[in-house]
Amino acid sequence: MAYRGERKIRTLRCRFGSDEYRLNGDEPGGWVPIQKRTGDDTLRSWLGTIDKELAKRIPGARPVKIRAHAYSSGKHSHRIWFNLKDNEAVQGCLFNEGVFAVLDRGEFKIVKCQAPGPTPPPEDEPPPPPLAA
Repeated sequence: MAYRGERKIRTLRCRFGSDEYRLNGDEPGGWVPIQKRTGDDTLRSWLGTIDKELAKRIPGARPVKIRAHAYSSGKHSHRIWFNLKDNEAVQGCLFNEGVFAVLDRGEFKIVKCQAPGPTPPPEDEPPPPPLAA
């Protein structure tokens, strides 16, 4: 049961090699696997979430696809996870500093993508920590 006043927590589950980790929409930091328009997969810094209309107005923002395998968009006390298919991704917005996940009416925007390829590690950066139990 969700309690009045609880805020919605938007979270992505991602994989790096055999490790699984979570990215909270309200907490920047960590790495997010993305697919560029060229089809290349890479890792970028996680910046959190951004509204679709705001992302459209920011100069230099580029669309990318976030290679998450599941997402959640519920309250702390009632969180439901939704698995993404191999040909689905979360819409991302790439800046020089990193990537935001795009929200459409307060929910992650899900888009079609190419089949996943291997995600190379970012240059000179360690992989993200494993998911806490």
